[in-house]
Amino acid sequence: MVLARILQIGLLIVSVFPKSNKTLENMSNVVVKIKNSSLTMYRECKIKEITEKQKISYESNFQKAHSKGVMTDTLRKKMTEILETWISCIYLEKKYMPVSVKSFLWYPTFITLTLSKEQTHDDNYIKKHLLFRFIEVLVAKYGVKYYFWRAEKKEGKRIHFHLIVDKYVPWKSIRMEWNNIQSLNGYHPTMAFDDERMGFNSTDIEKVSDCDGALHYISKYCSKDEKNQKINGHIWGCSTALKNLTVPIVELLPEYYNEVERLRRRQGCEVRFEEYYECIYFPKGSNLERVSEYFYDLYTSDLLATFEKLYNSNTYEKINKLDFTELVENRKQNSFFQAELWT
Repeated sequence: MVLARILQIGLLIVSVFPKSNKTLENMSNVVVKIKNSSLTMYRECKIKEITEKQKISYESNFQKAHSKGVMTDTLRKKMTEILETWISCIYLEKKYMPVSVKSFLWYPTFITLTLSKEQTHDDNYIKKHLLFRFIEVLVAKYGVKYYFWRAEKKEGKRIHFHLIVDKYVPWKSIRMEWNNIQSLNGYHPTMAFDDERMGFNSTDIEKVSDCDGALHYISKYCSKDEKNQKINGHIWGCSTALKNLTVPIVELLPEYYNEVERLRRRQGCEVRFEEYYECIYFPKGSNLERVSEYFYDLYTSDLLATFEKLYNSNTYEKINKLDFTELVENRKQNSFFQAELWT
């Protein structure tokens, strides 16, 4: 959680630029949250250690909000941050991998699951006996390592689910496995499922070929909450390893001051000063790579490190001490797999 990260480093966010004095001289002790569509700058200051009791209280409050069955701004921000970091690190790995090994890469797959009959069980039953069982099958049979799910229910309609998994799974397999699980719980006629008999059209799979498309999908399907009916229990969930993911947060060093000023003045960028932070939003239809090479390199370095930690933990232990800006350059030159690191 973002909150947990702040607690761990013992920082308090305070105003970066007082409205009366927004100059570069005020940019000492500033950290930058780097996203694909914006930069957010905060000033950090040391505070006393937060007690274990306070940490437990913060976690308890978040879990209460999580289990209410409705989407709050806090949950929406948390979901978006997890997904942007996870999906972006996979696509960056795809981008910098040699062509010869691309077939072995992890591949985000976006899935929608619906019930084939009117819902006769409560939401928690559907999640436990259908959704979670389906995820177990994807992990055991199709090599999925990490997953994210979001439950949704329109007014007066049955519950359905949006999933993101990190392996490509053929649409026929998805439909057959889901309908088989439905049949065990009375939501689909019992039959012998195979490649020719997959059952009702109760699933959908969406192919997303690039990171921008994936982030658009995330924004569209996993953060919406228009006229949705309350859901019993948790409204979303993900693999344990994804729960503490955050977008890259780095210290703003003096050599980047001029770049910040350039972005402030760049045509199309929107600058917003708030009481506790300053945010620079990139032009619509653009992204970090197009507007700032400086911050894109920092962003890339952090996300490639995240990928290594998630998918190559033994390798991550070796490269954890390396300068990841050097790792980025190695990836750009497609020489990383020949590096001594992998021997």
